Amino acid sequence: MKHEKLVCFDLDGTLTDSHSWERLNMALGMTLEQDAQLYQSYTRGDISYDEWMQRIIASYTRSEETHEQIVEALFSETLLRPGAISIVKEIKALGYLVVIVSGTFDRYIAQVARELEVDTYRACTRIVFDDAGYVSGFEHSGDEAQAKLQLLQEIATQQELALDQCVCVGDGANDLELFAATGKGVAFTNTPAAEKAWKVVESLEDVPSVL
Repeated sequence: MKHEKLVCFDLDGTLTDSHSWERLNMALGMTLEQDAQLYQSYTRGDISYDEWMQRIIASYTRSEETHEQIVEALFSETLLRPGAISIVKEIKALGYLVVIVSGTFDRYIAQVARELEVDTYRACTRIVFDDAGYVSGFEHSGDEAQAKLQLLQEIATQQELALDQCVCVGDGANDLELFAATGKGVAFTNTPAAEKAWKVVESLEDVPSVL
């Protein structure tokens, strides 16, 4: 019997081909240039995380359709990778508990989880709307790499599992803490996480074969 019992998926770039923050910002009126400039300012240390978030919100435009209505419509389209639903079913059939842990938004991950029939999921970010339905802030867990590790640890504890019984499938730098803590990281080729992975696959379809 295999030692590993749980498979934890990242969302953006892993189960989907999209970047949920970029989708949100563009839908609410930011330009790609504004988005890139603010991100660069934050990564250079010119602005704090809180200021970065405040400037993002200030860039959002308003129309008769509220931000909340736009977000609901936007995230109803999950943009799952082809075959994601069948792949998750296959992994479940192999006897693994499948969970999703992501730096994305709570509303989005909930919709993805419904489509994939995944009962356990955690998001690092919650969008806060004011009484009129416009974005007033973001509640965020902080450093995404550390936050994702903490969320997986909580799930593992609830399931009475050790971290080394968890396989983590991801593509980005915010998955590296999960890879290090579990020793069971699975990454796609040519992604930031590949160098630190336990196993590397060409595509999502290849994940069941390495479990």
